This record gives sequence, structure tokens and C-alpha cells, in this order.
Amino acid sequence: MNGQFENAITALKRGIVGSPEFVGNYIVLAAAYSRMGNTQDAKAAAERVLKLDPFFEVAYYGAAFKRETDRKKVQGDLRRAGLP
Repeated sequence: MNGQFENAITALKRGIVGSPEFVGNYIVLAAAYSRMGNTQDAKAAAERVLKLDPFFEVAYYGAAFKRETDRKKVQGDLRRAGLP
């Protein structure tokens, strides 16, 4: 949420190497790529989310965010990435 998307992507990629089946890394990766305008990689991450969790729904993601504006930003990023 602090705008350091490139750093986040680097950390998420390392996380994926260590835990390739952890869907959370792909969710945040899709949002980060989407926010950066990297549509192709955002969609690829979103496809992986749906492969790991076919019932994922953006509307239910982000309940842990303290600020509703942050949750809505991330949900918008995920929708732009192609997640339902």
C-alpha cells in the first residue's frame, strides 16, 4: 500500500519460489502488476490464483485492511487483473 510495487513484486516472486502453491502470493502479485499497469503479468498471476482457488472472489478479499479505501483499491486492482 506504500507504492513500492517493484520491491513487492521481487519479494512475492521469492515467496512463490519457496511456496509455489500459496495462493496469497499470487493474489498480491496480480494486484501489484495491475497497479503498475502490467496487464499481461497481472492476468497471468490472476490465472494462477484461479487455478489454485477456483472459488476466489474479489468481493471477499481484503477484510483485514483497516481502511476501506485500501481494500477498495486492492479489489479494483484485482478486478483489472481479471479476477471475478
